[in-house]
Amino acid sequence: MPDRLPGLSWCRSLAVAVFLLPPISVLCPLPSHAQSGEGAANSDVEPLVQEGIELRQAGNDEAALTIFLRALEENPDSVRIQAHVALAAQATGRWLEADRYLREVFRHAQDPYVKRHRDALNRAQEIVDARIGSLSIEGSPDGAEVRLNGRVIGTLPFTEPARVLAGSYTLEVVADGYFSETRSLVIEGGMNAREHFELNKGTKRDIQAAAQESAGAQDTPGLSRGVKWGIAMSSLSVAALSGALVAYFVRENRAERWNDDSRCLAPGRTRGDVCGDERDGAERAERAAIASMALAGAFAAAAIVSFTVGKNDKERAEGQATSCGVGLGQVSCRGHF
Repeated sequence: MPDRLPGLSWCRSLAVAVFLLPPISVLCPLPSHAQSGEGAANSDVEPLVQEGIELRQAGNDEAALTIFLRALEENPDSVRIQAHVALAAQATGRWLEADRYLREVFRHAQDPYVKRHRDALNRAQEIVDARIGSLSIEGSPDGAEVRLNGRVIGTLPFTEPARVLAGSYTLEVVADGYFSETRSLVIEGGMNAREHFELNKGTKRDIQAAAQESAGAQDTPGLSRGVKWGIAMSSLSVAALSGALVAYFVRENRAERWNDDSRCLAPGRTRGDVCGDERDGAERAERAAIASMALAGAFAAAAIVSFTVGKNDKERAEGQATSCGVGLGQVSCRGHF
């Protein structure tokens, strides 16, 4: 993987500098050695760890990650195995998973294994940080649900920033008895995005009406389905007409060659013997032109129908619109259906 290649020579140099100590050989994709001392896994898990190391050396990081995760299930408290999982996840582009395990490893800052490999782990974290951002949410009410692209990522107040892949998102905060609020958000790698929400209270009826209005605005496209179909049919009609024109010119060219006496007449041979392929080509092109013209007409008719239906749908939708106002002691609505 490209993210791992720069680290390969760096890890080898570090291993040579400390006389190829076994723990460093395990952290980097170097030939494996028997493990002992700090961070060593138990004897039942060690064969899995060694298998994962060999798979990483062979460039099969996907399979190595699976093996390391199996080893971690057997020995969930092993900081050393957690480090292997983190680096394998990084090598396969699983940035959030790599970030989670690296952070868990760094919780054991005083562990001898972490101390010895801190530089390598820091470098891995830097690579991951470039692809992950943080999101801090503040505001009220407490317990409000925070959703990112529809997925719940926590509730207010946030005790710590959420780790999120860099990209564009829709951020929504929802709470019972309050109007929800939605925003568009861009999260950049290595940056912490901060957002503040103060939801407003409302009656159940008002909140439901606002939700229906929002859903209606989202469901109403700029163009009706009929208009969209009309545009598509028009495009197909133009394409078919273009094909017909091409076939027409081919037919005329072939016919001109067939009618050329200097090309198609020879002593003792008929015109068909000399230029039969020109005649056949002209006939095929003529059939293609006729078929294409028929398709162009059919698509054009379909476009007209689609545009008409789309226009009628829009008029019906506008005709069903209602408007409401609040007066003294009463609510009045008007509209036509």
